[in-house]
Amino acid sequence: MLRARRCRLVLALLCMTMRAHADEPLPLVLSSIRPLHLIVLALAGDRVEAREFPGIGASPHDFVVRPSAIRLLESARVVFWIGPELERPLAELLERMPGRRDIALLPRMPPAAIAADADPHVWLDPRLAVAIAESMAAVLIERGIAEEPLLQSRLEAFIASMESAEWNMRQELNGLERVPFMVMHDGYGYFVRRFSLNQVLALGPDAERQPGARAVSRMRQSALDSAAVCLLRESNSNRRLADLLAEGTAMRIREVDPLALSLAADDADFAAFLTDFTRTVAGCLRGPAS
Repeated sequence: MLRARRCRLVLALLCMTMRAHADEPLPLVLSSIRPLHLIVLALAGDRVEAREFPGIGASPHDFVVRPSAIRLLESARVVFWIGPELERPLAELLERMPGRRDIALLPRMPPAAIAADADPHVWLDPRLAVAIAESMAAVLIERGIAEEPLLQSRLEAFIASMESAEWNMRQELNGLERVPFMVMHDGYGYFVRRFSLNQVLALGPDAERQPGARAVSRMRQSALDSAAVCLLRESNSNRRLADLLAEGTAMRIREVDPLALSLAADDADFAAFLTDFTRTVAGCLRGPAS
């Protein structure tokens, strides 16, 4: 009888402990841009409250910080971002935050893989996406946010998915390596180098503003001289300028989504995102089927 009472007491205590743990909020993990958020979900989506930094949208280089974003920063266990080279407004905010819990990922990339100009657009290269995931997993383990065996298992699955994604991306781009193309935003350097593509012109910051007639004429001449057959723009690019540059030529214009903004934030798969991005680029390079 006494033993049975003890067993019931132990079971009751265990149930109370489990309920208490179930009522505890999940640790908040904040990511600056959606590609980083997708990697967090792949590694620890059911062990953390994964959120995106609000308000960045299509332009991590230039955005207005909302009050709700400051509250999220204050309550996050860890904040993953690329670094001040990409998210300058976020860098300025983090510098003023007490007890910083942010992890800048660009300095954690393999030094030999990073461009001399510290180009921050690293996530479109599947091998650098692996380096991002490895850094994230190490931080989540160090801070006790998720269990090491679970994270190691999911990291291995993510690495396998990136190997498969790279193979699929190469298949999409096969035979298109020498096709000349131009971009309005110089944000694809690692992707271009990984797959040996022929980007001949990047318009740079002037293309993201409203340039005057002289600047437009200069860009149009550069586009003609480049012999590019494809122009890649983003959702926030100057569409009128893109049309002017391609006017009277056979140049194709395609909108690409390097920040995965067209995907559902909590349901998207990072490997599928990379493959879809590559398929859009390949379609522009290849042109319509004859």
